[in-house]
Amino acid sequence: MFKNKLDKQDEIFLDSSAGGLCIIAVVQLSSSLPVTQERWENPCGGTDSSTDEQLSDFPFFFESVTEPVDEILQRTFRNIQEGQSLAENVVYRIFNESIQNHHNKAVLDTIHFDGFPTSSALPESESTREVNLIAYNKLKKAAVFIEETRSDEESSDTPVFKDAMKSNEDKLYTIMCNLEKAIEGDGGNVTGTVSRDIMSDYLRNMGSTADRRERDYIIYKDFNLLYKSFIVYYSKFDN
Repeated sequence: MFKNKLDKQDEIFLDSSAGGLCIIAVVQLSSSLPVTQERWENPCGGTDSSTDEQLSDFPFFFESVTEPVDEILQRTFRNIQEGQSLAENVVYRIFNESIQNHHNKAVLDTIHFDGFPTSSALPESESTREVNLIAYNKLKKAAVFIEETRSDEESSDTPVFKDAMKSNEDKLYTIMCNLEKAIEGDGGNVTGTVSRDIMSDYLRNMGSTADRRERDYIIYKDFNLLYKSFIVYYSKFDN
């Protein structure tokens, strides 16, 4: 069971204070990280890390910053609804096509990975610009995990969720691009960077397809919950 392996892994890292084991862990981490450009640092352009295609041809990259912020956020709300549906579909499919055990599901539903953003409510007391920044930065962190699930799925022997995960990733960047436009339209700027190492080496190196499916279930389960928390806030712009 995945939870037991997580517990065991914690013990391994606690016992890895001896120099040799620490060196092994560091080398494994550096070798497991993708070397492509961090797409979440430039969601409105740059290169798609899954295809190396230039993203500037995508139509939503040409939306003007001068577009009314309320209109951008209305579109963002609808994109978030679409994203939530896509994420929920992956959760449903992984359970029905891979896990298929309600006891295991109940255990997996209690797990949240360090580094992945929480689904706590967006603050109503803050300005819209500040909330957009909070949402944007949460999505940047989520993007690290979503990239890994898609990359692992594409390179697996049974990439049955490849298209669904790619659709999730593309929708995520559509939302991030819209949020960036809204932040800029309100006179703000996105700041800070997010590194791939917020996702642990252990989670990047699943020993079996079954373990990877359980990992992906947990990630998309929390991705779905994150979107649901966004919907509560951004629904006010749906008019």
